[in-house]
Amino acid sequence: MHSAPRLPSNSVGQLTALKIPSSHSSNTMPESKRVREAAASYVSRHTRTSNGARTLNSSMQATYIETGMYLDTQVAVKRVGKAVYLSRAILHDLRLLRDINHDNVNRFVGLCTEAGNESIIAEYCSKGSLGNLLDNDAVNLDETFRFSLMNDIIQGMCYIHSSPFHSHGRLNSSNCLVDGRMLVQIADLGLWPLRRRYLAFLDPEAEEAEIRPLLWVAPEHLREPMPVNGTPKGDVYGFAIILQEIVSRLPPYHDNASDTRSKEYTVRNNSPRYPHFSRKASRVLYEIE
Repeated sequence: MHSAPRLPSNSVGQLTALKIPSSHSSNTMPESKRVREAAASYVSRHTRTSNGARTLNSSMQATYIETGMYLDTQVAVKRVGKAVYLSRAILHDLRLLRDINHDNVNRFVGLCTEAGNESIIAEYCSKGSLGNLLDNDAVNLDETFRFSLMNDIIQGMCYIHSSPFHSHGRLNSSNCLVDGRMLVQIADLGLWPLRRRYLAFLDPEAEEAEIRPLLWVAPEHLREPMPVNGTPKGDVYGFAIILQEIVSRLPPYHDNASDTRSKEYTVRNNSPRYPHFSRKASRVLYEIE
């Protein structure tokens, strides 16, 4: 485990050195507090997220959130799937991540480098991803709550853009996580060498899970190699797709093509059709502008 302060390397099942703060400073909208509390109670009654909990994303594929215990605190475990070498780039990101502190950015806990257990460890968000929440038809999202979700992402994105990272690079509704307070936290910041690059469209054998994140990537970044950490403009494009999801509760480009690879090809090479919104949804978008 590598983080700050300096910690010993442990297996995922034996995370025992770092204390995770139980609360952050507040950046939420006061007028939405009552709505958040009611929504948190409702979602708790209609969803379960635990070690190996089964959830659904917009592509209707089962995904699993792996968790572990660290100083008697539940944390999220993201397997790297390869050996981790502490290169200069990774050490640089680790130094930056230890100073990231914002309600709407998922807290980095540490990096496990033990062979066979290479993992990125982060704060656990009990309500799953924003995509999971939007897919749950049992959850009623009124306009106030939707505005709160949008505001959380904007606040987190602005914080990242003003940080040494300058941009996120892979913003989508799967790495916008929802915690127990119904706050959205942007996850998967930094550590690019340990994450998959957006080259799946070049591989005809790439699986759905590898191609789907491309639907949030700006067309220019699909046509040409993008900077390692993406660009602020690319993040804004990804946020626009998330905004469409929040308003419509439909997956990206749902009316453009039938399969994900065809959708990605359309985004990269053509101008996708403007999504159709109901009159009520159009009013929400107008108020955002």
